[in-house]
Amino acid sequence: MGGSAISGSDNSGSMAGFAAFDTNQRLPDRDPYWLNTNMNAACSSDSTAVKCTMTAKNH
Repeated sequence: MGGSAISGSDNSGSMAGFAAFDTNQRLPDRDPYWLNTNMNAACSSDSTAVKCTMTAKNH
């Protein structure tokens, strides 16, 4: 197993700004949201499952 080429301070500091972003983007419990995946879905269901085939939208 090899050693890391990045210092401890660089490693811990690289994501330091993410804490504020993460807190600001957090969704309160049970809040609705919409995720745009830029994909099309063809879905079908039976009595036990919903199955979707996702395809990327090409521009």
